[in-house]
Amino acid sequence: MALTLFEDFVYWTDGKSKSLRRAHKTTGTQAIELLNSWQAIKSIKVYHSLRQPEVPKHQCQIANGGCSHLCLLSPGGEHKCACPTNFYLAADNKTCLSNCTSSQFRCGTDECIPFWWKCDTVDDCGDGSDEPTDCPEFKCQPGRFQCGTGLCALPPFICDGENDCGDNTDEANCETYICLSGQFKCNRKQKCIPLNLRCNGQDDCGDGEDETDCPESTCSPDQFQCKASMHCISKLWVCDEDPDCADGSDEANCDEKTCGPHEFRCENNNCIPDHWRCDSQNDCGDGSDEENCKPVTCNHKDFACANGECISSRFRCDGDYDCFDNSDERGCEAHCADDHFRCHNNLCISLKWLCDGQEDCKTGEDEKNCRGTGVNLTK
Repeated sequence: MALTLFEDFVYWTDGKSKSLRRAHKTTGTQAIELLNSWQAIKSIKVYHSLRQPEVPKHQCQIANGGCSHLCLLSPGGEHKCACPTNFYLAADNKTCLSNCTSSQFRCGTDECIPFWWKCDTVDDCGDGSDEPTDCPEFKCQPGRFQCGTGLCALPPFICDGENDCGDNTDEANCETYICLSGQFKCNRKQKCIPLNLRCNGQDDCGDGEDETDCPESTCSPDQFQCKASMHCISKLWVCDEDPDCADGSDEANCDEKTCGPHEFRCENNNCIPDHWRCDSQNDCGDGSDEENCKPVTCNHKDFACANGECISSRFRCDGDYDCFDNSDERGCEAHCADDHFRCHNNLCISLKWLCDGQEDCKTGEDEKNCRGTGVNLTK
């Protein structure tokens, strides 16, 4: 266990819980766990300005130690120069140079902001240096790029290889433009593309630059690796007649389609749901889903179609094809009794139904040529 004291609190490490704790040095109150680690904390030390030894005379007191910005004391009375954010130390180890890119504006506070934030009516720097009095009229929403034509463009459209402004002002100085964090810079074409287009198997830069030096990808056993992009997709998507790889490699050399675990593969390589198998419907298109099916036993009130399907006996020889194979209309009588009328589809109806104002035959021939027949029009 390690222990230290600073002001009103005592700090210690707990080897069993692998934590750093604190409590009031005299009352023991306000005890809290400050840190929990995955391994034991073996030592503890407090760093604070009140614990630093006084240095009455040091080099930073004289001309800031020769540093342009920050002068930092080192143990032994030495010193070194340092720079604030957005600056870097020059070769002389004393002078700080701006780290703002060519796509940024350097504020009076030394902060770097996107160049299109300058003169957008909002004080982004905090000191007003990005909004001088000589700014031209800004008509766009703050944060957008104002074209020379007065049109407004979103930042991702700057240097994207497209003339979005109409006057190419959004495509100016692209050789020194730094793309956004979510973009990839095509250096030879001097344009920015979305980062997710990098190594996707397609030439988005126009010269193949975005598809070079792509990392190798390892797919799991239940996945298929696309040839060009090396992306991994499910093996169930291979040979499903829907290209999922950008290069179409998942649909190449498909002698047989890969069906899902709950699908039936037809002889013509189509895939259908398992429950469509042997349902008396030609779902495959080649009838293979209705082959080698167990015979269906129909009850005494049903008619057994030739394909094994069962339909109601009253649909037999009614002029309509109710069996999928039309076997319910085969071998039907072509004549009717003397007191019946035969429709064109061989359906027999009572003579009393002729010219009664209702069509009982499918094509309505029982209601034709009824004028002057003297037939009773009631059933």
